[in-house]
Amino acid sequence: MPAGVEPIDEQMKEGIEFLASAAPKNLKITKGYINTSRDRAVVYLTGTEEAEKLYGTIGLIKKNEAWVVTEEHWSNSPLKK
Repeated sequence: MPAGVEPIDEQMKEGIEFLASAAPKNLKITKGYINTSRDRAVVYLTGTEEAEKLYGTIGLIKKNEAWVVTEEHWSNSPLKK
């Protein structure tokens, strides 16, 4: 294991597995934008849940050189332009 890296504990592993199981399947990024400061971004996705097409928007912010999700929204209707 690389220096400075610790294995995740069982509780964190269970949380990640739960989030993955709750996320829509067949995810595809359809668009993405980053601001000129390169510290905020938004990604638009599609996925499926129980054969229904879903449309997602995920907001991100860069903290300490890592991207962190700030918001997530899913809907069964496309984003209005």
